Amino acid sequence: MKNTRSTMMTIIAVGFAVLSAVAAYGEDPYIESSGASGISTGYRMKGTSRVEVDFQMVEVGGALRVFGSYGGGTSSYEMSLLTTLFLSDTHFNFVVGPWNSKVQKYKLGTDTDRHTAIIDLPNDRLVFMTGSTTNAFTDGNLATWSGLNFSGMEADLPLSLFARFWNSAATAFANIPKARIYGVKIYENGEIVRNFVPCMRADGVACFKDFVNGSFIVGENVAAFTVGGDYETYPDDGYVSTAANETGGHLYFDTGYIVTPKTAVAIDCALSENCVPTEGGVNMNAYLFDSYPRFYLNFVKYLNTSNYGLRYENAFSGFVNSNVFSPAFPQPVDDKDVRRTFFIDNNNCVAGVVTSGFTNQTVTAESSSLASSSSITLKLCSSYGGKDCHAPLKIYGCKIWEEGVIRKDYVPYVTNGVPGLLDKVSGTFLEAIRYTDDTTSTLAYGGAIKGEQDAYLGSDGTTGLNTGYKMNGNSRLEVDFAMIDTSGSGRVFGSYGGGTSSYETSLLTTVFLNSGTHFNFVVGPWDQKVTKYKAGIDTDRHTAIIDLPNDKLVFMTGSTTNTFTDGNLATSSGLNFAGKEADLPLSLFARFWNSAATSYANMSKARIYSVRIYESGSLAHEFLPYGGGAVTGLYDTVTGDVISNGPSFTFGGAGHDHGSLKAYIKPDYSAKLAHGGTTTLIAYAPGANSYKWLMDGQPIAGGTGGVLSAEWARGGTKTDDGYVHTYQAIAVYDDFYGVARDGEPSASATITSEPLGMTLIVK
Repeated sequence: MKNTRSTMMTIIAVGFAVLSAVAAYGEDPYIESSGASGISTGYRMKGTSRVEVDFQMVEVGGALRVFGSYGGGTSSYEMSLLTTLFLSDTHFNFVVGPWNSKVQKYKLGTDTDRHTAIIDLPNDRLVFMTGSTTNAFTDGNLATWSGLNFSGMEADLPLSLFARFWNSAATAFANIPKARIYGVKIYENGEIVRNFVPCMRADGVACFKDFVNGSFIVGENVAAFTVGGDYETYPDDGYVSTAANETGGHLYFDTGYIVTPKTAVAIDCALSENCVPTEGGVNMNAYLFDSYPRFYLNFVKYLNTSNYGLRYENAFSGFVNSNVFSPAFPQPVDDKDVRRTFFIDNNNCVAGVVTSGFTNQTVTAESSSLASSSSITLKLCSSYGGKDCHAPLKIYGCKIWEEGVIRKDYVPYVTNGVPGLLDKVSGTFLEAIRYTDDTTSTLAYGGAIKGEQDAYLGSDGTTGLNTGYKMNGNSRLEVDFAMIDTSGSGRVFGSYGGGTSSYETSLLTTVFLNSGTHFNFVVGPWDQKVTKYKAGIDTDRHTAIIDLPNDKLVFMTGSTTNTFTDGNLATSSGLNFAGKEADLPLSLFARFWNSAATSYANMSKARIYSVRIYESGSLAHEFLPYGGGAVTGLYDTVTGDVISNGPSFTFGGAGHDHGSLKAYIKPDYSAKLAHGGTTTLIAYAPGANSYKWLMDGQPIAGGTGGVLSAEWARGGTKTDDGYVHTYQAIAVYDDFYGVARDGEPSASATITSEPLGMTLIVK
């Protein structure tokens, strides 16, 4: 199948109109609250802040807060800079300013219409709009009313949505309405710093996505919110989950780190499951991390509900905070999927919780001695007590400091299909550990996880692919693959059938699974074929090499050559492949079932990461996974052909889990251009949605669908041959938090624009 350029997805720059002038209200996305919880934005209003909240009440009546933390009377926990909008029974109220000189403005009447409320502190203005109409209310100019100056002020608590905070720790809410919020924008000095857009996270959580920094904010009780309208679904940030893929799995990480009196540990996580006591009456005790002597944070919920919360203990080295409960910490009840960072900092004698970037609870950890260190390494999602203290967590990251210096910085990572935690400081990779009685659990992972997961083409085992290439005596073949299913006798590549069912008689070249017990090579003419094998089969990633000019077979895992029966063909059989050519083209994921090479048998469920074919040492074909537009298959970077066979194949890996790949530029372009001439550059990168182009290191326009028309031009590097220009292509992906992400520039394509000829003027 020839496809010089498949249709590419257009990257649309996401923009949002002024909140007060949004058309098609019914189609706009929104988050709706059931009236049971609030959301912390994590942002503290400043004297330079302007906030715009596009909202609609579902029910009116009572003292319901749309946003902000003003409580009124002695129950207010925001003293420094109140910025709130709420409903009384008769009107919408603004309350703005420091507690001792706050200003109240209101609009008479309440309704369920859609409005935009704006608090603009730098300009001392309040605005209340319906569509593009500014509603009348009592004096929207704060400075004229009170002479306030907000310069240098900052709120004590973060801005809340759908409620106000009920405590100074910003963990409890009150005055919660049933309402919809269509969007929130926050500016500082006229520059947007937050742009919260309603969406759904891929795990089904209704939330806001900040289009400024890519993060999500969710409610304290995610079940209290739903998303409606024409919303988008975005992947969560990358995480690994110790809840495991198997029910009842118990997994943890051992960091190998010895905690000292100067250590600080912070884990960025969310509960994968709500933690509750079992029906059998066992108390819940889930450890986020633990070292011994006792240094830990854990969620606890006893059957006696007066004893619950987040507990930490710091009892070694003379620390006196043993078995400390703090009910103000978030409760482990209906807390699933709420992302927080929990920490203990021995060096500064403090423990705390961070929600939405706001440290909303700390406790002091006084010490009386700094003598000794821990004797057992720090474990995540477990304690020395074993699997009964296992915490079912989504881990987004974990950091370890020593005297304020970062020692470990773990991030979720996938290395060729194996999830774990990568330490960005040392480069080491942690895999999850099973408890001794658990033999099957595998670490779950999701979101926009990063990794070295190269792009692959996966087959569902129902058909094969025809490369169109016939192996010959000068051919060297390299296939980088991994099996998905190791049962049966599926073919990785090649057309050997065995017995009378073989339709390839001249030059067999194949690797297949033999009855679920071992990998088999079969090479040579039908009448003197040679079979080699590697005992045992697996789903690891391997590279199989058939090097006919040098009479060699190679079977590799990473950089390790695996042992199999005699990899030297010539020594084994005295074969000579000179002048030979296969009857049928090389097939992938299967073998051919007929001499016309139109049907397949022995199909395999496998992934192929690349196929490279050399002739006499030169690259003849390089097939890489292709996911452009509606076509999924393999792209030949040498010829520009795409081979595909319908929906039986899926594209995965880089571009989806964001491994690093360079774009390729096809080599068959004109390297020299006469004056007025043009040439065509064609770029490809697995999974790319579009491309950007550079000329001499500077961005240039063009390159629709990865095809660039390059024209003769002056400039560049001037030589005797003319003007030398270097072009590079950059692949663009749009699957990274829903925002366009650039890949790495390709190798350079060099084009020389020949100098103009001499002109003679005869008089």
